[in-house]
Amino acid sequence: MSAEFVLRKEKDGTFVFVFRTENGKVLLTSRSYCDPDLALRRLRSAHQMARKDRNYELRSAEEGRFYIVPHQRSSPMDKLLNLTFDFQLCM
Repeated sequence: MSAEFVLRKEKDGTFVFVFRTENGKVLLTSRSYCDPDLALRRLRSAHQMARKDRNYELRSAEEGRFYIVPHQRSSPMDKLLNLTFDFQLCM
């Protein structure tokens, strides 16, 4: 199994996409979306951006967590892209 982006439905009925590592651990989680089509479009945008390091910056947040900020925001969709990064899984 290789690392992958996956769309999933949460218990509250919202949709998020996650990036899972090869061993199944969730490394990135998106914000919640009410519309599954919108969540899927954001997943595809994140997948395209993840291919090149220059497209994002890793920043630290509270409680030892990190988040990713997209750089080249060419569309309104990219402006709303928000991912959190669980750094503890990489240690």
